[in-house]
Amino acid sequence: MKKLAVVMMLCAVLSMAGVSGCASGNGNTAKPSADSATPEPAGKEAEQDSETTPVGAEQENKSAQEQEPGQKDVTDQGSSSSGKEGAAADGKAAELQLSEAGKEFLRKMCYCLPEFSDPAEMDDEFWHEFIFLSYTGAWGDEEIEEVTREDLQMQEKVVKVSLEDMEAYVKLALGVDLPDYKPAFEDMSPGQTSCFYRDGYYYIGLSDFPDFTFTYQDGTLEGDDIYIVKYNTAFEGDENAGSVVFRVRPADNANGFVIVGKTVNR
Repeated sequence: MKKLAVVMMLCAVLSMAGVSGCASGNGNTAKPSADSATPEPAGKEAEQDSETTPVGAEQENKSAQEQEPGQKDVTDQGSSSSGKEGAAADGKAAELQLSEAGKEFLRKMCYCLPEFSDPAEMDDEFWHEFIFLSYTGAWGDEEIEEVTREDLQMQEKVVKVSLEDMEAYVKLALGVDLPDYKPAFEDMSPGQTSCFYRDGYYYIGLSDFPDFTFTYQDGTLEGDDIYIVKYNTAFEGDENAGSVVFRVRPADNANGFVIVGKTVNR
């Protein structure tokens, strides 16, 4: 049984193009539909080896005159860290190596990551939404337990995530340290889907996502080592329901980048 307040919170974060609506909470966890394979658990997909394909290939026939001044296509040349040191030595922008695994990670962030443009915006509400949305869909083989919810008169299924795994996930995605955000079970509102911390673990209740799909569009250099990566949004047959725009910076991690901003265009 899912409560209206939490489902509405998911809708508010994920809704595009003014479309509202969520899958009903019926106790079954619905995976977000995708244009590619179902994602692995948070942070794990970037650890796997995957073949890379040229990024921006859909723009191969686009002439140099058609590109916006100061922009160039994101390139993909294998290793996510290759060429960075040389670029820095030459005084050039670090080159973003966006692999298929990296694009899949960003596609998942279309669902999970709240909008932000400045680290100062990462308040408790931001961290609550990011942690909750990252795990409530039970993306893969996470550890599932049950917690007693007297307010719901039921045993609620929750994903159990260690503090260490959460810290690593946040560092991989955003390049920052997870703050001391540890919401208590006792502080949750009555009927709220679980999102609390206890004895070294986060517990996130299972719930459904609206029927959005996100498809990689392109990536370009904005300037000062910042790249713009865009995803098109579709919702219930509407292929032009908006877009999601990430600002990313090349980084020496499994993805080859960290996210420094996200905007949802509705």
